[in-house]
Amino acid sequence: MNLAPAPTADMGPYSVELRASSVFYLRRSATDGEMDESPEYVDQLFIEHAEVPMLRAALAQVQMHPHYAEGRWETSRFWLTTEPPHGYTPEQIEAANEPWEITRNRAAVVIAGPLWNPQMWPDGRFQVEVEYAKLNKLVEALDVV
Repeated sequence: MNLAPAPTADMGPYSVELRASSVFYLRRSATDGEMDESPEYVDQLFIEHAEVPMLRAALAQVQMHPHYAEGRWETSRFWLTTEPPHGYTPEQIEAANEPWEITRNRAAVVIAGPLWNPQMWPDGRFQVEVEYAKLNKLVEALDVV
């Protein structure tokens, strides 16, 4: 089951796709210009300062969904306890256990941490998977910025 609730106005270019498994997709659409179709896999996301409230609104949409609030979506990280752990590499497992690191620089807020398959396009679009189990810590880290 995948759900893609309609983005609210306060989410700006951000949207989410909710899955019944352990992760949801967080996306940022391009705002203007031609869309480049060549994504690059990255280990950090760069978000304009003015977009942090929009990103928070997208994350809040996940947190407010009844299935998340009721604990119906997987947050136990069961995939780490199986043998072998669902085909993940040791590097992926290590990355999944990293803390969120959110820093500000002149141009952007930089988000690093337990991101799964983060892809970023030159036009500013991105898609990343975030574990439900890591969502609250991400929100806490963003709220400090």
